[in-house]
Amino acid sequence: MDSTHASLTLLFGELIDGPSPDAAYMLNGGDPGLLRSLDRLSASAASKPPAPGAATIAAHVDHLCFGLELMLRWSKGEADPWTGADWAGSWRRTTVNDQEWTALRERLRQATRH
Repeated sequence: MDSTHASLTLLFGELIDGPSPDAAYMLNGGDPGLLRSLDRLSASAASKPPAPGAATIAAHVDHLCFGLELMLRWSKGEADPWTGADWAGSWRRTTVNDQEWTALRERLRQATRH
């Protein structure tokens, strides 16, 4: 693995899982990272818009999954996963129940592990 790839892998891992106890480069030491931060939220909190007309956390997570999954398809050799991708549709999920919130967080977890 070249140094650029190793650096990007380290930084992405820190954002997703929080920094290692040894060093923090993008987050503060002890920050939980994205996945553990989302695990702390209830489905109702993830479904509540921060302001009228604003996207919910559930919508942001669904959109992030969509983008990561497209990138994964591309990295596995698909020449153009973006043509025809429904970007607007990736924002339509605005509310989630407990089961859907658990499934959405697992989807994100899986997309970050490939």
